[in-house]
Amino acid sequence: MKLGNIIRDKYYSVVLNVLNKKLAPETIPRTGDKAQQVDCIAAYLKAKDGSYSLLIDKVLPKGVQGRLWKGDDIGHTDNSFITYSEFSEADLEITHFYKTYNLTYDSTIQMIYKGWSHYYKGLILLGKAQQFVFNKRKLARFEKLETLREIVDKTVQNPDFSTSPIMLNELKHPLHWVFHPDKDLNISFNKLLLESLVESGDLKLDNFQYSLTSQALNTISEFEKDERRHIQLLKQQNWMKILTFLLVLIGGAQVFFTFSGQ
Repeated sequence: MKLGNIIRDKYYSVVLNVLNKKLAPETIPRTGDKAQQVDCIAAYLKAKDGSYSLLIDKVLPKGVQGRLWKGDDIGHTDNSFITYSEFSEADLEITHFYKTYNLTYDSTIQMIYKGWSHYYKGLILLGKAQQFVFNKRKLARFEKLETLREIVDKTVQNPDFSTSPIMLNELKHPLHWVFHPDKDLNISFNKLLLESLVESGDLKLDNFQYSLTSQALNTISEFEKDERRHIQLLKQQNWMKILTFLLVLIGGAQVFFTFSGQ
């Protein structure tokens, strides 16, 4: 036998051997608690000319064995055998049923770098983490919090403190704000901001002046809790990225040692 054929047969028998360990059963639960326990693989070999389709049941040193279909009229034949030399004339479709996920590979190479390296599992872990990570704060939310804090600080110093859109500019931009080219735009924005805080119950409006309500402190407290939660979840997300990277490295090392040990 030629060296190339020996290498080819060894390659397929080693890479596809995972099917012998995790062969998919006849029925695979895809919902409920049972689905969370699923970890199996199914593989089809389909002729490029459409002449046959083989569901692989066993991986052998020289080829694969399984149920062969050759058209609806003929039906299927059990324990059919196809050699690795015939793989070049067929398409290999591999599906890893992992919990409720269907992870698909269209080649053994893809199964190595996405399956053995835990690429997909890393994405699943990362996806689950991201479900709990807050979106970045919108500008309006941030501006409301900062404005409310400024007004609280001034009210602590002066219980009778009140402000207006123009005074808010002086509060936020005390130096030469009147000469700023966008001063009118800033004043309009401040008015919308203050009105929004009135609607949320954090400020009250009296004679065109906005002053603090008792609810404002609770609002700031909730904002700060959200902020801490946001920072904590971002840290968790970064750790998940590091974990995914380590899983990929470990998987790559497994691939290397598997082949180097053959």
